[in-house]
Amino acid sequence: LIADNFAAYKIVVANGSDTWTVFRRYSSIKQFHTDLGRIAPTLLEVLRFPKKKWFGNRTPHFVEKRRAQLEIYLQMLLSSNLPRSKPLKDCIFNFFSDSDPIIKNNRLLDKIGRRDSVNG
Repeated sequence: LIADNFAAYKIVVANGSDTWTVFRRYSSIKQFHTDLGRIAPTLLEVLRFPKKKWFGNRTPHFVEKRRAQLEIYLQMLLSSNLPRSKPLKDCIFNFFSDSDPIIKNNRLLDKIGRRDSVNG
């Protein structure tokens, strides 16, 4: 989803029959990656995070390319067999529990309708 000032990524999480949706900006996902690295440095050896791009980062082609890279990144994170400490579990849970506040308050969501929950 592309707004005037940022792109938002819709993340649908499924756990058995439970599913929920959160919306995150690239910068939020990047911060999550940094936090994971502090908690579990071995994760950074496995996970490849998409690089930042300063110009042209909201073109539909680039947003789709980054979306695909982020999808792989998040799938690898959630399917990894690395030991999960309590701080790591908490970090992951908090990330997938709620959407970025700026997205929840932006008219961008009006474009897709409020059928997708932004609170999980």
